[in-house]
Amino acid sequence: MVCVFVATVLGLQTPEPTILALTPVFDGRIVAEEWMAAPGSSGSFVQWEPGVLHFASTVALDEDVVLSLDVEGDGWLRGTDNREVRVRFVGGKPVVRVRTIDSTGRGGPAWTSAKADGVTVTAAPSDGGWTVEGSVRLGDVAKFGRSIGVAVESAPSGSDMGPAYLPRTVSYVRLGYDQAEGLPEGMSWRSETRLREVARADGLTMRFSLTGAGDYDTAEVRCEGWGRDALTTITKQFQGFNSRGQASFEYKSEITDDGPAGWRVIRATLNNPDGSRTVLRTSFRLAELVEFDVDLPEKLAYSNEARTIRGRLDVRSTGVGRVEGQYDVAVERDWHVKKGGAQRLLIYNPRGRERINLEFAVPAGLVGTYPVTFTVSVGSMTFTRTVTVEIAPPA
Repeated sequence: MVCVFVATVLGLQTPEPTILALTPVFDGRIVAEEWMAAPGSSGSFVQWEPGVLHFASTVALDEDVVLSLDVEGDGWLRGTDNREVRVRFVGGKPVVRVRTIDSTGRGGPAWTSAKADGVTVTAAPSDGGWTVEGSVRLGDVAKFGRSIGVAVESAPSGSDMGPAYLPRTVSYVRLGYDQAEGLPEGMSWRSETRLREVARADGLTMRFSLTGAGDYDTAEVRCEGWGRDALTTITKQFQGFNSRGQASFEYKSEITDDGPAGWRVIRATLNNPDGSRTVLRTSFRLAELVEFDVDLPEKLAYSNEARTIRGRLDVRSTGVGRVEGQYDVAVERDWHVKKGGAQRLLIYNPRGRERINLEFAVPAGLVGTYPVTFTVSVGSMTFTRTVTVEIAPPA
């Protein structure tokens, strides 16, 4: 079955620009084609992947980075979904503060402090200033086709950006897989692929289909950013539009073994003889052959008695061939595996999964953070996933 994704861009009239699914490398540096410019911002960046919104910016040392989110995309000062993530650079480290606005009370909008559990940031000095790269977990809100309001700004450190009742300007964007630059008026396009999530061993096949008219002579297709060296760059003659105003071309590439996992962007540049060009971008996910979907409690209350912690694990194949290997799980510091221990693993169906029920014996009186590490070995390849379970101290 071929999946078809229709671009939201038609000509140059786009009320909500599309931001692409793209996974950055969080190291406090912004490198070429790692990030995409945030709408309405200069020197700031925003992109997404399912469940997560990513942001980045470089500012002066005496400035903070402020991310404003209208999570539901229904307008600022509506409901309780307006959120501010503010990052300061103190002593060479980022400090995060999160607030939300409650606009439902009789007394008018009011700021409320919130936990920063869903926010991850990395920061480093940069050319007389500092750079932050961060993510905000949004769950099901961050999914293909949703709209969200976003702004990434700078503000003097410690300054007040105004009372809660003041409107805040955000750009409304659509979370998508397709984006165009320089698309002629009246032209539309779409990307077509059998799988938008691919394992390295399976390679990638992507078709670009256009409707309209254009005088292109060549098409250059490559992967951008961190995946550029992992896939092939091709240049081909553009075959032109047929009598129905349709044209298409295909990109097919193997993926090197060291291709970086995550959401990546394929870029097709269509060149006109006059020197102008149209750039089409589409997202795909480069996946590990084996991935883990873990269902275990993240936090537990203190207990004076020994107990059994139960959960489940889905070992999932992203490939189109059979996966056969060895599975194991490791626990530390007094935990014991009662169910779901070492065993042979066979996933017969393409992109199939095997479910493993889990039971761990936990002694009484434990407090702290306890890692649980899952491992699958397939031939010479080893895949791991570690989750942590936090046991709170006694009340």
